[in-house]
Amino acid sequence: MILFNVGVELGQIIIIALVFPLVVLLQRYRTYPRIVYTSSAAVIVMGVIWFIQRTTML
Repeated sequence: MILFNVGVELGQIIIIALVFPLVVLLQRYRTYPRIVYTSSAAVIVMGVIWFIQRTTML
């Protein structure tokens, strides 16, 4: 179980390492706030969908 958790954490670190430079680059553009709001909305929608899927499976 410990190796599984370590693998999950390493996956998260890799994703952050890949996304962070992209976010820094996008901050230079005027459309950055729109990108942030759109991305945030997409994450919220996905979270709500997953929440509904998991709570209705009970």
